[in-house]
Amino acid sequence: MKLPKIPKPTKLPNLSKVPQISFLRRFSNLIPLIGIATLMSGLIFVAVQQSYREAANDPQIQNAEEIADTLISSIQAPPPSPENKVDFSKSMSVFTIVYDASGNSIYSNAALDGNDPTLPRGVLDNAKKKGETRFTWKPKKGVRAATVIKHYSGQSTGYVLVGRSLKEVEKRELNLAIVVSVAWLSSIAFIFTSNHLLTRTPKPKKKKQSAVSSDLES
Repeated sequence: MKLPKIPKPTKLPNLSKVPQISFLRRFSNLIPLIGIATLMSGLIFVAVQQSYREAANDPQIQNAEEIADTLISSIQAPPPSPENKVDFSKSMSVFTIVYDASGNSIYSNAALDGNDPTLPRGVLDNAKKKGETRFTWKPKKGVRAATVIKHYSGQSTGYVLVGRSLKEVEKRELNLAIVVSVAWLSSIAFIFTSNHLLTRTPKPKKKKQSAVSSDLES
């Protein structure tokens, strides 16, 4: 009994012979330039963003030092807390909170949604160790405040907290991100355009037809 012939497997085309144009291979000479443009854009953004953030602490630093110096030499307790407080989830005004040595609030003109804000654990201890601490306070989602805490010790001991909302800084950071992104995209477009203009193959010029002689044979 003869066995049926097994059909030969279909031969696959040799893909190695199919002409392929690799994007990375084609533009490999541009990768360093793109990397440099990306790195420079990132460095510029970080440098300016940090400058914005550090500048946001300036009034708080001065206020905290002045209030702490006053409390060091004073034997009187801070004045009563005002009824109209700064809700720093909405207001850009500077707010102040004074704590005693145990971390209890003895003066505050700050509020968050109508309530007294609560500090994260360990912040006052850190200020006591260093004498002063600066941090971004995030009491709830969407609310950030540039905050300075100064520890003081003299006639009385305690902490002075001065802060201010970072809403304006966040707006500046957003504008900065847009400007840097546009500049980065423009630089990438410039790199690709320049490469195209410098490496394109010129089209062969068409040979001009020979001028017809005026004395053609009739």
